[in-house]
Amino acid sequence: MANNKLTGIVICGGKSYRFGQDKGMYMLGDKPMIQYAIDNISTIADDIIISTNDPEYANLGYETIEDRYKDIGPIGGIMAALEYSQNENNIIVSCDMPFLNSELLKYIYNNKENHLAASATFNNFVEPLCSYFNKNTGYYF
Repeated sequence: MANNKLTGIVICGGKSYRFGQDKGMYMLGDKPMIQYAIDNISTIADDIIISTNDPEYANLGYETIEDRYKDIGPIGGIMAALEYSQNENNIIVSCDMPFLNSELLKYIYNNKENHLAASATFNNFVEPLCSYFNKNTGYYF
């Protein structure tokens, strides 16, 4: 599977214990939060997958994939999406990052070098839900 295409993966779902409701469908301004993620990721991705266990997200018109392993958090969505992706290169973002900058996604992708994964970091905190993952990374989970 050697191609240069890039899949954008948006991770949705979660329990939203602290937020109290589905974050992806929460209206922020004039659109749901997930739309901000889609708008940003679509600037560099050839296709988009939404990783979710909620059938409501299928109404957005993108491929949806359910977790293969339920109730293990975002890693379940990442694993399922990497398995499903038809491309070696994948950018993953969470649905609840409305202030994400598409330039950051481009920077991560363009500076991944030969690594299987590359993430945004801040103060030594790694943000796996704003990352590049090579499809083969899934074999290490």
